[in-house]
Amino acid sequence: MMGAATAFAGPIAGGEPGAPKYDVKIKPKAEILAPPVVRPSGKVKVPPKKDGLNGLKEYQWESGDGYKGGFAGNQMQGRGVFTWANGNRYEGAFVNGLMHGRGIFTWANGDYYEGNFVRGHRAGMGIFIWPSGDRYEGKFVADKRSGYGVLTWSNGNRYEGNFHNDIRSGKGVFTWPNGSRYEGDFVNDKESGKGIFVWFNGERYEGDFEDDKRTGKGVLTWPNGNRYEGDFEEDLRTGTGTFTWINGNRYRGEFNRNHITGQGQFKWPNGDSYRGAMVRGQMSGWGVFVWNNGDRYEGEFVENKRTGKGVYIWADGRWFEGNFVRDKLVGEGVLSSAKGERVKSEGNERINGQMNPGGETSPIRESKPMRVSE
Repeated sequence: MMGAATAFAGPIAGGEPGAPKYDVKIKPKAEILAPPVVRPSGKVKVPPKKDGLNGLKEYQWESGDGYKGGFAGNQMQGRGVFTWANGNRYEGAFVNGLMHGRGIFTWANGDYYEGNFVRGHRAGMGIFIWPSGDRYEGKFVADKRSGYGVLTWSNGNRYEGNFHNDIRSGKGVFTWPNGSRYEGDFVNDKESGKGIFVWFNGERYEGDFEDDKRTGKGVLTWPNGNRYEGDFEEDLRTGTGTFTWINGNRYRGEFNRNHITGQGQFKWPNGDSYRGAMVRGQMSGWGVFVWNNGDRYEGEFVENKRTGKGVYIWADGRWFEGNFVRDKLVGEGVLSSAKGERVKSEGNERINGQMNPGGETSPIRESKPMRVSE
């Protein structure tokens, strides 16, 4: 007949390292917003003198706010230091009474900003540092992170890319201290769109993301050479896809929550093939198994075994139709010769033996559950 072939033991028993899980990711802290810039409270009162505030170097408000620096046209102008009664402090350039140009703003809670101001707002390039050690360096627009920037967390997380209104939006790269890395699109501060995620152990996914999860079409590869290409839904292989093992085994068909479940086709490198129903990685339901010597079985399977009604067809044209239990013919059946003669036949070992190409090492006898779940 044919040489020995392994059905499902080979593809899985070799060891799939387990699909990447998103719980290995260290998420950024939710709160990364900076307090708004607080302006001086109250209007500058012009003292009763001819030149007004011009020429003064220091002024104190009734609220407790204070300013030291230059005045021009009764307004703060040039270099100066403004302190608020609540502990906030600004040191830098003033134009027409507003923070404008380079400056340093420190908040009473320890937040720190150094960079450019435009008419009282953080705008342009700047650095914002939180008391926790988190740090942002990049572009600001109207007090918000907008444009290109780098945000690093004290726990080692790092994002480099585009921001819009204080959230990650557009193209960017996020890296974790364990070596994992995401590069791709961000929408509303989440991985959404096209992207590439590489895990610290060498596993790699390239494809669609939605709300920080693999959803859509994608390709997932393992360091040992195994590969899945197809549909994902909320980080799980769900839909239609192709799983290829490094030893040459290949399955194409339906997946459900990382399990091979539904209709599909499995092919072995030696030419054997199965097409039909799968349940959690096992041949279960109606299917067709074809050996590379031309023999075939069409009928019912349960947990990788011929169980139920089926027809076994030899390569020379003979066939047997009957009931099977765990790969064994049981009860009466109909046996046909190559010439078309049909006779009833009681199940016996001779017929059973002829139905197992390769003997005890046949694909069906050697079959084990296909396991490609995480």
